[in-house]
Amino acid sequence: SNNVLLTNHRAAKISDLGMAKMIRADSKQTKSRLTTAPGTLHFMPPEALVELDPIYGTPVDVFSFAAIGLHLFSEEWPTPGAQKGRDPKTKKLVALSEVQRRQTYLDKMTKEVAAFKPMIVQCLDDDPDERPPVEQVSQTLKVLKTTDSGVKKLASQLEGAKVSSKPAKPIKES
Repeated sequence: SNNVLLTNHRAAKISDLGMAKMIRADSKQTKSRLTTAPGTLHFMPPEALVELDPIYGTPVDVFSFAAIGLHLFSEEWPTPGAQKGRDPKTKKLVALSEVQRRQTYLDKMTKEVAAFKPMIVQCLDDDPDERPPVEQVSQTLKVLKTTDSGVKKLASQLEGAKVSSKPAKPIKES
């Protein structure tokens, strides 16, 4: 993802945590305000988009982790599909789950990365209470690290990416 920066030691640093300022173009005011929803729209869970005063905790992070995983594994920007679709049986318009909205990217998770799909699907659950805790995601990555070599390498890289709120130091070019 464009907002995940890596240090020289491969520690992940998250940037743009909703600190962008918005200034009205038609205004002569110099006042600005922070954006109301932190994060990038395509990586945000449904509860962050529909609630007036959403609670930001680990379920939000777990969802965003899954969206970043889709981005990494599909090598495409994970733009969710339509929010509604036709029920194949009744032909009525119904709300689609976040997993259904991202099915195109999940389908691209083949070969080595297919082993990550069940974890990604769990992390994309619409209900924040149904998403796995961070500890379970970490444990899953540790288990995947012990499987075949391609999966082992990917899991090691993901597990080694430690998230920190400290700002990243600039990389010195040599």
